[in-house]
Amino acid sequence: MAGAKLTSLDAIKHFRNAMIKFAEATNAALGNADSDVNRSVSWLEMEAKPFWQSEIRKRQLKLAQAQEALRMKTLYKNFDGTTPSSVDEQKAVHIAKQRLEIANQKLVNVQKYLNRMQKEAVLYKGAVQRFSTTIQGGTPVAIAMLGRVMEAIEQYLLANPEMIAPSGGMAGEAGKPGYLDFLAPVKRTTDEVGEKIEKMPETAEPASTGDEPAAVSADSTPESAAAANQTASAESKEQP
Repeated sequence: MAGAKLTSLDAIKHFRNAMIKFAEATNAALGNADSDVNRSVSWLEMEAKPFWQSEIRKRQLKLAQAQEALRMKTLYKNFDGTTPSSVDEQKAVHIAKQRLEIANQKLVNVQKYLNRMQKEAVLYKGAVQRFSTTIQGGTPVAIAMLGRVMEAIEQYLLANPEMIAPSGGMAGEAGKPGYLDFLAPVKRTTDEVGEKIEKMPETAEPASTGDEPAAVSADSTPESAAAANQTASAESKEQP
C-alpha cells in the first residue's frame, strides 16, 4: 500500500465544501423540476379541464337560448302577416355553435395533453430517480467520510507536529515532514530489493597466472613498453 502525499489539508476542506454546495444546488434543481412537473399536471387536471367543462355547459345554454330565439322569431308573424327577419338570430345561433365547437376541442386538447404530461412525468421521475438517490443518499455519506478523514489527519498532525512540512519542503516522502506513516504501513517491494542489491559483496578479480603480458600504462612510450616486455620474458625463463 503506497503512502499518501498530503501537501495541503485545505484542499480537502475546499473539496468538501464544494461537494456540499453541489449537493445543495442539485437538490434544489431537482426539487424545482419535480415541482414544475407536478404543477403542470395539477393545472391541466384541476384547472384547465374543469374550466372547459364548465364553458361547454355555458355555451350549450347560450346555443339553446339562441335557437329558441330563432324559433320564436319564425313562429310569429308581423301584424301585417309578413314573416319577420331572423338574420340576427341565425347569426347568433351560428356564433353559439362555433363557440361550443371551440370549447369541445379545447377540452379534447386538455385531456390529450394531460395524458401525455402524466406519461412524461412518470418517465422523467424514473430517469432521474437513480441520480436523485445518489445525491440524497451517497453525497452525505461522502461528505461525512471526508469530515472523518480531516479529523483523523488533524489529530495525527497534533500528535506528530514534526510531520508538518515546512515551507518549500517535499511533503509526502518517507523520512521527511509530511509523510503520513499511518496511511502507508507497508514499504515498497522495490525499495527492499534495492537495499538487498546494495548489500551484496563485489566479485573478486581473477589472479594473474604469469603467462599474461605485463600491464602497460596508458601514458607509457613504445620504448618503455618493449623494455617491460623483455623483463617479463626473462623472469619467466628463470622460473623452474
